[in-house]
Amino acid sequence: MHQQLNNKIQVAIQTEFPDVDIYYTLNGTEPTPASLKYTEPFRLSKTAEVKQGPS
Repeated sequence: MHQQLNNKIQVAIQTEFPDVDIYYTLNGTEPTPASLKYTEPFRLSKTAEVKQGPS
């Protein structure tokens, strides 16, 4: 899900499994537990390839 806000995109990641930790990257690589942990929607102000996955 995304929403444009003042030339920025807000990204929200949703899952059917609320107890699963979600990790993501902004460079298109596969996420690992060392990647960014998703905790709340975030904004992008430049081009990025977001990949997410459970861990």
